[in-house]
Amino acid sequence: MLVAGGALLAATPTIASTTPCSTPALSQPFLPWGDSHQYTLAPGQSADAFTASGWTLLGGAKVIEVRLADGRTGRVLDLPSGASAISPQVCLNSSDPTARAIVRTLSGAGGVSLDVSYASQRAFRNLGRLRARHDSWTASNQVNLQTRSLTSSQLARFHFASSANGNGNDTQLYDFYIDPYSKAIASDTGSI
Repeated sequence: MLVAGGALLAATPTIASTTPCSTPALSQPFLPWGDSHQYTLAPGQSADAFTASGWTLLGGAKVIEVRLADGRTGRVLDLPSGASAISPQVCLNSSDPTARAIVRTLSGAGGVSLDVSYASQRAFRNLGRLRARHDSWTASNQVNLQTRSLTSSQLARFHFASSANGNGNDTQLYDFYIDPYSKAIASDTGSI
């Protein structure tokens, strides 16, 4: 069993040890929020559509159709109070420093906890919270993936969790991206 944020997760699949990372497809999904960095989409999604392919959804987490930030209709991950979701494996290395998503809070304190588990670990490690504005889609804060200590490519899984503290939290997210800054185009010198 793996541990995430102090809770045991029996449904978490085993992670293989290591694999070489392939060259990711890059885009600039956060331009509407003034972020010109190049990002790669985490697995189990397509741009502007959370498919949940390969994800483990727990405690009421579900994929629903809603109006997205750009006004179009799309699918997002809904994390009501006490719900969590575990990503499929993603290959990370020291060149993948941060992650970010498009999020909104429908009720409660706002945002979701983000944990990561690398192949060399038996527990999830908390990375912080993806923060959201109330009732309004926004780009989350960047969360440090703490990859500097990785000496080689490693498979990892992400764990998103909505607080179960009784205040009726409900946060939604889509477009969970990783910022491989060492792979960014040479002209990208912007910062957030």
